[in-house]
Amino acid sequence: MKIIIKFVCTLSLLFIFGCSMITPEPEVVITTEPMLTMPDEEGTTDRVESEDSLDVRQMSNDEYALDEYLIYFDYNKYDLKEDSEKVINSYINYMKKNSSSNIIIEGHADERGSRAFNLALGEKRADAVKEIFLLNNISDTRIETVSYGEEKPVVDAYSEESHSLNRRVELKFKK
Repeated sequence: MKIIIKFVCTLSLLFIFGCSMITPEPEVVITTEPMLTMPDEEGTTDRVESEDSLDVRQMSNDEYALDEYLIYFDYNKYDLKEDSEKVINSYINYMKKNSSSNIIIEGHADERGSRAFNLALGEKRADAVKEIFLLNNISDTRIETVSYGEEKPVVDAYSEESHSLNRRVELKFKK
């Protein structure tokens, strides 16, 4: 009798823990939002623009290097790298001289980790960049942050290179 009870308990535990490890199929998201593709040539990136975003390349000049709009992060990190300073400062300088400009800071993550974790990580990345804008006297009312987590990958592949391209913040001017 004890053997049967142990057997039933063991089967129950295996069933409970086994079911909790089943993950649902990822949902497919169709979007018209701007997306990036892999570079065709060294240093170039294709970008599809939406009606809600401005083409920063048209605003670029010697004073503002606004053609760079991506800030990359290390795995599971949201602290800014030194090379992101130039990109952020270009946007800050532009916004200081153009008081009607508003910015959207989009946080992204690679697909490793849960959706909830990646949304939170994307938010922390966007907030880290936003903090630099605030420290440089750009009003909070001119800054919008959003996290897409893993939902909008630049590259839809499973390699360290693609993961590193997906761990990013995108800076976009809001119309």
